[in-house]
Order: sequence, then structure tokens, then C-alpha cells
Amino acid sequence: MKVLGIYGSPRKGGNTDILLDEALKGAASVGSEISVIRCCDLKIEGCLECGGCDATGKCIVDDDMQSVYPKLLESQIIILSSPIFFYGITSQAKALIDRCQALWCRRTLEKTPEERKTLDRGRGYLVSVGATKGKNLFEGAQLTAKYFFDALGMSYEGGVLIKAVEGKGDVLSRPECMKQAFDLGRDSVTKNESLPGSSENSTALKKELAAVFGDGKKEHIQRGEKMPKALLVYATRTGQSQNIADLIAEGIRITGADAKVVNANIIAKEEDLAGYDAYVFGSATYHGDMMQPMKTMLFLAAKSGLEGKVGGSFGAFGWSGEAPDRIYDTMLNIFKMDMVGGPLRLKSASLQGGLQMAQDYGREIGKKITGK
Repeated sequence: MKVLGIYGSPRKGGNTDILLDEALKGAASVGSEISVIRCCDLKIEGCLECGGCDATGKCIVDDDMQSVYPKLLESQIIILSSPIFFYGITSQAKALIDRCQALWCRRTLEKTPEERKTLDRGRGYLVSVGATKGKNLFEGAQLTAKYFFDALGMSYEGGVLIKAVEGKGDVLSRPECMKQAFDLGRDSVTKNESLPGSSENSTALKKELAAVFGDGKKEHIQRGEKMPKALLVYATRTGQSQNIADLIAEGIRITGADAKVVNANIIAKEEDLAGYDAYVFGSATYHGDMMQPMKTMLFLAAKSGLEGKVGGSFGAFGWSGEAPDRIYDTMLNIFKMDMVGGPLRLKSASLQGGLQMAQDYGREIGKKITGK
């Protein structure tokens, strides 16, 4: 089962991000294949209403939306998240949705009006948070979500809609909301009705579930037990390496582990590095080397007993990319850590093309510490 999470908020790590993370953990807990889209990291123009897709069902605007269309079409379940802005969804999410006019045109070309009444390609859900308590707070967002999923041939199945939450991370103090989001993700997959490309009785799905649950002989990680944790530390000047760290963290969280992202400047003592199952360090490359805050942090890490811990390294660069390699070699050969693959290097000017690479890198780290 392929589940797609769409992060519609421009505020990374905000309440809808947290809830969507939890929903995707729920979906992953029952063996789903998870992929994500973060709207604010993509360059998507609004629909031009140019008519270019009318006869073909294909958008002629060449931007990051072209990489989104395949993900929308291959997913059986889509969970859209967005905070409420003026009784609607964010402009970032709306731009993506408006560009799905091309998929609606494709649908009208492939199906008769009568056939379009049947929404059998999958299921869609909405995760939304609003600061006020208005009676009609979510009506606009739900209508937009409903017709977005309709354009994809999917049914809108409701979602998690939370009122009176505004401060960044406030939803964490409401465990009932976190549980509701986790349950939504899990139940979206285990719902009895079959979806195209998947079957509860199929051999492929049974094998996939057996890999997660050990064919009933192994207990899956249950909510409420100690969750594996990863610490991601970055050094940056332009924000690119922080963006990579955030994307790696998303990949880790999708596997059911927790991930904390911090700037190297705030690591002041060895204790700041204690208590994690995985460590991922990254720095931009300047003049062929890592930034000084990362060097300082590594001196502390050398005294923090990281031997045997899962590790990874990353960094953004403009012309050369030595920093991730040097961090990786230090973690492997000096700290004696259990490193994942090799270092992740993303050229600053092409960061958009590396979104999936960063998330996949996070998944590999998450798999090591969750045992999935």
C-alpha cells in the first residue's frame, strides 16, 4: 500500500507537520510504503488557466510540480495537511491543488460523466489545525480537500481537525490529538475496502506485513513504549544544510522513530549529546572544509561515548563537498560508529532535486534503529 503525505504548512515542525508525522507513523506501522511532499520546499507556480492541459491531461508548465504528479497517481492513500489561513488552506498547498486541474482534465478524457461518479482510485484524508474555535472553521479546507481528491478519482474520508491550537508544537501537549492522528494513519490502511493495486488477501501484502510483524512471532513497536531517537546536528550559513537535516528527520520519523534537529552552536557540553540511538552530523563546505561550529561539536562528540551508535553525515555545497566526507570518516574511524551507507552530499544549487534522496537517507537511519 502506497501512502503519500503532503505537508502544506510553510512553518516546518509546526502542529500540522507533527500530526502528519504521527499519521504516517500509523500507516507505516501496518506495513505501508510511505512517501512525502513538502510544499514549501517546492517551486510550484499557480495554475495559469492557459488551457494547455485541456486536450492532453498534461500540464505544460515546467516546474517542480512535474515531480509531484507521479506521486499523486501512484498513491492509494493521500493525507493532506494544512493549518487554517483565513478559513482555508495555505497558499503553498493551494498552488499544488490548483495545478491538479491537469489531472481533472485527464480524468474527463478517460472517463464518461457517469463513470466519474465512482471514486474508486483511492482514499484521501485531511489533517488541519486552526487557532480559533469558529463553527465553520474547517468548511473551506474540507471543500477544497474534497474536490482535490475528486480530481484524482479518490474519495474524501474526513480526517483530524483540531481547533484552538496556535503556538508551534502546542499540539504535543494534547495526547488525544496525537493518538487520533496515529489511528487515522493506521486505520486508513487497514480499512476493509480494497484499493487499486492492493489487496488485503494478496500474497505481496502478506509478505510485506510479515516483514514488519514477523509473521505474528515478533511484536511490532507499540505506541507508549520507548521510541528510538535520533539527533541531527547541522552547521550552516545559508540554511541549506538545515533544510537537508529537516528532510532527513522526516525520513527517520516515517519509520516510527523520533528525530531532533539542532544547530551545532547550541551543543555546549557532552550531556547535550547523550541519550540518542542515532547521530547524524552535517555541515556546509567552505574553502574545502567543514564549518568551525561542526569542528567544535565533534570535539565534544569524541568524549560522548558514541561507539557502536548508528551514524550518518550530510551537507550542502556549492563547488566542492569535502565536509560530509570528513565528518563521515571521523564518525566511522575515530568514534567507531555504525555508519549508514556513505555521506549524503547535495549541491546547494540543486537542493530541490535531492529532496527524495534526503528523505530516503533518513529512512535508512530509521530502519537501523527501529529494526524494521
